[in-house]
Amino acid sequence: MLQQTIRIENETRNHRGDLLDSTIEYELIEMNDTFGWAVIRANNSEQTMHRVHPDHLRTLEVIRSQVAIKPGTRDLKGYFLKRKSGYAFMGIDDFGWAVICTNEHDASCHHVDPDNLKMTQITKTIKYFHTKK
Repeated sequence: MLQQTIRIENETRNHRGDLLDSTIEYELIEMNDTFGWAVIRANNSEQTMHRVHPDHLRTLEVIRSQVAIKPGTRDLKGYFLKRKSGYAFMGIDDFGWAVICTNEHDASCHHVDPDNLKMTQITKTIKYFHTKK
């Protein structure tokens, strides 16, 4: 599972219409569920999950992790990746591909299916912003 801390916009409501607290941090559970909602959970609660529209996600703080890949993993272009481990997880792009690089300085990066990743350790935090379309 990709570990991400989510901040939401003010006045964000879940799929039931309940107003959520935008002053706390949420954990991203799933970006697009079967119905297109982002599934989040308050960091201070282990049980309450909310479905919100992905456009209401304001800031994602992605926990950069070292990842390994499953055998037979191909990148976006269809090429097999030969290296099995030691990639830096950079985040998820707008199309749902996981971006992994050979080091944290983006030396050689690949877009792969997130299901082909194996997380190994958390190394540092980076930030990027969700842009509305």
